[in-house]
Formats: sequence, structure tokens, C-alpha cells
Amino acid sequence: MRKVKPLQSGHTILVFGLSFFGGMAYAGPGDHIRTGNLTITPAIGVTGNYRTNVFLQAGELGGEPVTSGAYIGVEPSLGVAAAGGESYGLDLGATYSAKKYLSSELSNLDRFKDIDLDARLGVLPVGLVGLDVSEGFFISSRETEAISSDDAYIQRLHSATAASLAIRPGSSLEAGLGGRLERTNYQTPSAELITRIEDSASLNSRWAYGPTIDIGWKFFPQTALIFGFEYMLLKWDTNFFDLSEFSASTNTGGTTATGTTTATGSEGSTSSGDYTAVPDATSTKYTLGLRGRLTEKLVLTLIGGYNAIKYDEQSVIEEAASEGADVSGDSGTFGADLAGLPSGLIADIELTYSVRPGHTFLVGYNRSFADVYFTNFVGYHALTGRYSGKFFGRVRTNLAGTYRLEDYQGALARTDHTIRVTAELGYTIGEALEIELGSGWSQRAASADSSDKSNDYDDINIYGGLTFTY
Repeated sequence: MRKVKPLQSGHTILVFGLSFFGGMAYAGPGDHIRTGNLTITPAIGVTGNYRTNVFLQAGELGGEPVTSGAYIGVEPSLGVAAAGGESYGLDLGATYSAKKYLSSELSNLDRFKDIDLDARLGVLPVGLVGLDVSEGFFISSRETEAISSDDAYIQRLHSATAASLAIRPGSSLEAGLGGRLERTNYQTPSAELITRIEDSASLNSRWAYGPTIDIGWKFFPQTALIFGFEYMLLKWDTNFFDLSEFSASTNTGGTTATGTTTATGSEGSTSSGDYTAVPDATSTKYTLGLRGRLTEKLVLTLIGGYNAIKYDEQSVIEEAASEGADVSGDSGTFGADLAGLPSGLIADIELTYSVRPGHTFLVGYNRSFADVYFTNFVGYHALTGRYSGKFFGRVRTNLAGTYRLEDYQGALARTDHTIRVTAELGYTIGEALEIELGSGWSQRAASADSSDKSNDYDDINIYGGLTFTY
């Protein structure tokens, strides 16, 4: 489904931005709603979807039967853009996603909570000194094998606020000095999974905050050398989980060494022996590279850098001690740091080539690291390829594929391979209505030498629908 492209967030900026404008003028379908320098773009999409593995069970890879099903998806969205010349620029996006399965036996997969609210406000965008502020809030979900749970999803609630002072000593040089604050919460399919957290399905939450620096130097009109730095403090609400407190009544995809079933995410099980540890950390990242249009047909992103994540083993030891457990002898296991070469190297390479107008090929490679909620970090390599084409002015097609090699380190250590392939065909009727047909295949598989295949799955999605953009 097409979405109004969001930036980064929320209600405060939405009310602030719309208060500048009045006397809205309405245009016809496809022309959006315009008044002065304000453009409002409402849209709604409706799809019918068929999935071969709705609970993402091990199934074909693991040898067990899987559950298939069909659902109706509805996705209204709203985009707001305002250009105030040299004074300000405002972009807002809001998307709501809902799905209803046709079978009553799959009612625990019905979903009416996923939203995405994003906004960005730029003040004095070409002045000597300006200000960039962004907010972001979303609720997303992923299916688990919690077939008997009332809610079979793991939910991620994330909010982010960023602000940067933009300094432009010349037309070709810009420096941004600012910071970022994030709050992330993970919820399990059932509150019964964690008896220590009564009347709540919350698994864990994290604060992440710190300063950021971004510098760009344009040596061509659309090409720049860029430098970035960020230092983030990562603080988890819970650093130590005693796995004996987890209920084994609901299977969410992973089993511990002691046989207790635990909550999982898309990345794998949270288990490690009789407990799991999620230590606090600091993350330091440097990036340097090139981004821009080199020729009329060629756009290149070439960025390299270094990322070091240092974990605080003491944060786990102290919390474990408060619950009567001594894990100091195991600190080397959950204290795995991301430091030293080449483990800390990161890269973002992307090449986009337009063969002719309306026909674009993209190839990309990304290597990076991320803090995760059930172990220390995941390092990954990702390869991406995509073709986008437009025919006869009204027919569009997208073919895309991604492969990721994911390496998890910390209290849980495992290596996974993920593959996603999609194909989509769209046809525009008039100026506002598009018919879409598409299919996708996704797979997760543990490395060949892994004895734990509980998180492996195959899933095929076939869908068709309509998107109306006013």
C-alpha cells in the first residue's frame, strides 16, 4: 500500500502548524486540498490479503504444520506540507493501519492499534542560523507463535524527539548541533508470560538519549561530503530476568536451556540458561562519506564509519543481587562489547541508476549494529536490490529483494539469515485511484550449525487492493 511519506512526528507540531492557516480551499480528487502554501493530502487504502503462515511458525523449515489465513486491511493516512519560504518549512504525516481476519479462529490476530505519527519543522531553513525539530511516534507489531493467547503479537511502541541548531557560515557548508531522546517499550503476547510484572504485558522499556553532530559540505549543487557523530546512553528499565518466573503455558517462539518458554521478537529467543541479561550501555558512532547526484542518471551514497557499544555489566549484577541472585561470575557472557576492528565498522552504500525516465535500478549494502531488547546487540550485513518502472503513464511495477545476515551477541548468541522478496503491480485510474496487486515471500533461518530452529519460518503474502488519494 502507498503511504503518505512521513518525516519524524506528533500532535504538538500538528496543532502548532495548522494554527497558522485558515480558509481552506478544496480541489478535486488527486489535486489534494490546498490553500496558500499549505497542502493537505488525505488517502485511504483497502486490501485483501492471504498469508500462508500467519503465526510465523517454524512449519516448513521445522517440519510442523503451519496456519494460513486471510484478512482485510484498511490504512487511512494524512499528509500536511507547508512551505514558508525562507521563514519555515513544515511536514506532517499520520497513518493508521487495521486488519481483520476472516476466520473467527484467528481473531487473536485482528489488529487495530498500529499508528505512525511523524513531523518535522524547520525554522529559517536558509538562514545563517536555523532550527530543525522533529518528533516521531509509532506503534508496530509482529506475529508470534502465541496461538492460544488473546493477542498473538509482540508490540513495539516507540517515540523519538530530536532538535538541532543549524549553522550555515556559507552557502556550501552546514553544521547541525543537537541531540535526540527516544523511548521504546516492548509488550509480549500475554501478561502471564512474566509473573513479576502483574497486570501488565510489558516486557521491557528503554531510554536512549545523547548529543549529535552533523556536518555537510556541498561541492556540487546536489552532492555533499557529510560527517556525523552521536553519543547515546542506553538505559533499560529491567536489566535482569529470572527465567523461572516466565510461564511455559504460551509458546512465543523460543525455549530456554531449562525448558521454559519465553517471550521473543523477530530476532529470536530471549533465553540464556536460567536467566537473561539486558545491560545498560553507551554507544559512540562516527560516520564519514559522500551523498548526492553525480550525473543526471546516477545517485550515490557512500558512507563508512565506526560504532562502539560499551556494556555496563554492573547494571545487571546489581539488579540480580537485589533479587537474591549472584551472576557476577557470568559477567563476561552478558558483557559482550562491540569494540575494536573490524567488528565496529559500519557502512551504507547505495547506488541508484535511472536507465531512462520512469525506470530505476537500486543496489545497496548496509553493515551496522543495533541494541536489542533480549540480548546485547545485533550486527548485520544487508544486501538490497530493487527495480521501479512506469509504463504507459499509468502502470507501475516494483520488484525488490533483501538478504540480511544477523549476528546476535550477549546473553543470547545466535546467527540468523533473513530473506524478503516482493513484487507489486499498480494501475492508476483517473488522478486519484490506484489498483494494486502484489505478492511477497519472507524467510528466517538459523545458521546451519545451530541446534535451535524454533524461530525459523517461511511466509508468503498475496494481496490486492485499492488506494484512493484525494
